[in-house]
Amino acid sequence: MTDDVVFMVPGKEPFGKAEFAATSEGMKNVRIEGRSEIKELKLLGNWAYLRNHLKITVTPPNGSRCGAQAIR
Repeated sequence: MTDDVVFMVPGKEPFGKAEFAATSEGMKNVRIEGRSEIKELKLLGNWAYLRNHLKITVTPPNGSRCGAQAIR
């Protein structure tokens, strides 16, 4: 992951690699399974972006599963 990566998720302002790492640190014992379907990929010289659809299943340490689907 490059240092200039930008994450865009529903309900949050765009955030970068450091914020992603900090959030991930608090989820060490959580099991996350996911699938990604690429909807759009654009390469324009030195610039690129990707739009995809994610299907995620999260299992917390207590074993109770919950599913979430990212907004397209």
